[in-house]
This record gives sequence, structure tokens and C-alpha cells, in this order.
Amino acid sequence: MRRINALYFSIKFIHNTSMKNKIQKLFFMILISASFISAQDNSDYGWENITEKNGLSISFMFYMKANNSVNGIVLKIKNNNNYKVVYSFTLIFIADSISKEEIVAGEIKPKQVQAGSNDGLFFLPFDETKIISQIGIKKLAVKKIT
Repeated sequence: MRRINALYFSIKFIHNTSMKNKIQKLFFMILISASFISAQDNSDYGWENITEKNGLSISFMFYMKANNSVNGIVLKIKNNNNYKVVYSFTLIFIADSISKEEIVAGEIKPKQVQAGSNDGLFFLPFDETKIISQIGIKKLAVKKIT
């Protein structure tokens, strides 16, 4: 439905301009619409992949506060398997040559996604004077639950 509305708007908009401008504006609007639609349809938009092991994908997103400093990290864990798994790893945060570690562990159902504070995957490792510059993972373990 969004695509039809966007197309109707595009046609109505170019109706009131010259032919040369019509073609240029239509082409531009198609490009913008295609980018907008593909971003909306992609559930991984904005997430950066960290790693994947044994069908478990781990991605992250920086959390920006109002003062525009990078203070937090949101993790997204996706089980691409057809079975439940348990996972554990150490998440490493680096800011201004200081590092902190956080142990992350849990279980996840088949084809399920966990993300953010509701799933215990939101982290504020430093105070607002530090800006996170890097994150990493070590000791990742993924095991099938039978």
C-alpha cells in the first residue's frame, strides 16, 4: 500500500511541472522511494554485524543520548537454527584506552530474535564523559539444546 501511495504522490507532483522537469523529478522520486522501501523492509537496517557462529548471529547498534555522545550499545542476537541454543560470550567495550568487559549468556528459541533492554542486551558501560570507540566479543560458545 505504501508503494501505491508513493507512486500516486509522484504522479500528482509531476503533473504540474514541465516535461523535462517531470522526467528528472520522477527519476529522483523513484530512487528515493526505492531506498526508503528497502530500508523499511530490512529488519537488519542500522545494525552492524559482529560475528556468527553455529547459526547464531550477533549484531550491535550504538545508542546515542541527547548530547550526541556514544554512551551505550544495544545487542541483537538471532538464532537462525531450527532448534533452541544456549550461548555465552564476553562483550568488550573500549573508550579512551580504557576497556570494560561484560559476560553475556542466555538461551534462545529457534528462529527467535532477542534485542535491547527487555532481553538484557542494552549496555551503558561508561559514564557520559567516555565515548565508546570499539566493541568486541571473545569466548563465544553456542550449544544446541536437545
